[in-house]
Amino acid sequence: MERYTTLRRTTILVRDYCNTANTIISKDAHLKASIYKTALFLYTSLMNAPLVFLWTALFSFLPISELRGGIPFAIVNGIPWYIAYPFCAFLNALVAPACWIFLATLHKLFLKIAWYQNLFDRFVERARVKLHNGVEKWGGLGVAVFVAIPFPLTGAWTGALGAWALGLSKRKTMLAVITGVVVSGAVVTLVMTLGIQGLQFFLKKEPTPLSG
Repeated sequence: MERYTTLRRTTILVRDYCNTANTIISKDAHLKASIYKTALFLYTSLMNAPLVFLWTALFSFLPISELRGGIPFAIVNGIPWYIAYPFCAFLNALVAPACWIFLATLHKLFLKIAWYQNLFDRFVERARVKLHNGVEKWGGLGVAVFVAIPFPLTGAWTGALGAWALGLSKRKTMLAVITGVVVSGAVVTLVMTLGIQGLQFFLKKEPTPLSG
């Protein structure tokens, strides 16, 4: 009898709580829209998340796209900016240690291949020239500023290779690249969110004036 009474009270409490929550949500349009967007994101994530996150990770890590490709792709495909930004920034920050590991291992083997050596020398020389003045003046900060600018031919890959070519230490290179990635990711995310909000503002339909 006591268990039945306790269960009944719990059921009534849960019912009242749900009714109160529904009342609050129905009155607050912003909260209702937020819950709807969250539910929609969770649904689409369960259906498409593996593929979307896989492509996002690939774009964030590739030297051609990096954050300027990964974050926009993620946001356009329904990933909220507060998930896209740290996810893409984390993967792009892995470029620095991956680059150093590659240079210490496979790079030495690939140097025996003529076309690889020519391609690598040209790429590294271009990165060295771009970073030379900044590193001479500011050291690791120059690399961080270079990586932080989300323009083509800048980014973590060019920054890491250029710092290596200029003889910057591993610790300074890692710190500089990670700092630049954090700033670059914030810039790209801000541009994307403001751009989408601005586009939505201009695409809003004007209210039709009443005739008569």
